[in-house]
Amino acid sequence: MMRMTRIIGCLFLLLLFRTADAQNEENSVLMQKITIKANNIPVSDILDEISRKGKVFFSYSPDLIPSDRKATLNLVRKQLKVILDSLFPQDSVRFSIINRQIIIHRKEPIKSVIPTSPLRIRGKVLDRLNGMPLSFVNIAVKGKTIGTITNSDGDFLLKLEPSYANDTLLFSYMGYRRLEYPVPVLAVNDFGTIFLETQSIKLPEIKVHRVDITDIMNRLFRNIKNNYPQGDMIMTSFYRESIKVDKRFTSVSEAVFEILKSSYNDSKPDKIKMIKGRKSQDLVPYRLVNFKIQGGPNFVNQLDVIKTRETFLDELYSSYYRYELKDLIIYNQKPTYVVSFKPNETSDFPLYFGELYIDADSYALVQAKFSLTKSGLVYAQTELIKKITRNIRAKPFFTEYTVSYIQIDDLWYINAATCSVKFKVRTTNQLVNSIFHSTVDLLITDRRKYMGESFETDNLFKPKFVFSDMIRDYDESFWGNYNVIQPDDDLRKAIRFIGDSPRKKTSNSYSSNQ
Repeated sequence: MMRMTRIIGCLFLLLLFRTADAQNEENSVLMQKITIKANNIPVSDILDEISRKGKVFFSYSPDLIPSDRKATLNLVRKQLKVILDSLFPQDSVRFSIINRQIIIHRKEPIKSVIPTSPLRIRGKVLDRLNGMPLSFVNIAVKGKTIGTITNSDGDFLLKLEPSYANDTLLFSYMGYRRLEYPVPVLAVNDFGTIFLETQSIKLPEIKVHRVDITDIMNRLFRNIKNNYPQGDMIMTSFYRESIKVDKRFTSVSEAVFEILKSSYNDSKPDKIKMIKGRKSQDLVPYRLVNFKIQGGPNFVNQLDVIKTRETFLDELYSSYYRYELKDLIIYNQKPTYVVSFKPNETSDFPLYFGELYIDADSYALVQAKFSLTKSGLVYAQTELIKKITRNIRAKPFFTEYTVSYIQIDDLWYINAATCSVKFKVRTTNQLVNSIFHSTVDLLITDRRKYMGESFETDNLFKPKFVFSDMIRDYDESFWGNYNVIQPDDDLRKAIRFIGDSPRKKTSNSYSSNQ
């Protein structure tokens, strides 16, 4: 193939902005004056009215304010603090202010002593403007290596050792303002609703510069050795793979793995060891459908595209792609380039199209979203599917891959990866004609330096391995203190159904070996 280099110049705004004084903003929240008139109406409705008039948001556990509790108020142009004190006269609650969010929790002093039992922090993350749940929000202990992400419903559960009791949690999401919460504030409630707001920037000064997209990509390549860990790491991870046939779950497998990730300057492969896992029963009666989707934890770990140097991040193949600067957004309070890419022309090996999110200060890859091209799907078909029976026809028609990285101190680490593939599956006798949707999620929940300790070869998960059936009830206590991705509502219903159902013994049962 002829090598072509296409340099695309773009104009962008260099954003210079000031950070508002957070303390003054918090004080102004309770000092603002509003009018509230209510005659024996539910307290929750009064809080909604205060939210509307005061442009604030409340977070509280439902058991703090019973649904049958009502109140009467007639307060004209009173400070919000006075109104709240009147609404809660028993002095049973206290308030914490974060930005314009008011957290209501029990009147218990935040303990500075270290508790003896693990902490469980759970909640839901929503868009402050429209109330929609935000999926895959990063939740991490500030300055530490432990964390989790929200599911597609915005739900999360984070389990922390007692030593983290006085730390701070960071909530970060692409295009939204980062939010910090003290662990004790969230730990004292059974459930918390976290609101994130889109990043708005005031520009006291605007400078226009010409940006060479090739320069951005070259800086990304050159700074890999500075941005990513150069020593071996042990990473604790949660892994989930699921299969839907049409719109119904037919298989769910989950596991906790340890990954021995070699240095980003080292070409030796990573090693993966399973700690514990479980697998649902197969309940959907599909006749003679028995096929294997290749992948598993070894495959999704390969989505660490900085480590594997996928073609769109490899200088040797950069001429095969066309890159374009689409936008400049804010992530974690810092400007981030949004770079789209697509192949220049067809090739005799798989190519991709998608978007790269690149930190404008360090030129580290923050996130990548990409898919195989149509020609790439044709080429990759034999890699994605291994046919078991001759009468099965399976064809992939959709792929979507996502990988994200998180910054800890001055280095960036892989944080999460997702692989989503859809297949059209049919039998030659037309008894089966369905859409199979395979989804694989990997979340790194903790990281530590590898100190040369033994990584037993007998327990390694090899690429040719598949998950064995591990039939267990889907009780939450199965995971102990390991952090996992909370199942979304559809998956939770499927898990509940599977766990309550006996295994069906039939010669016409569907079998999926992962």
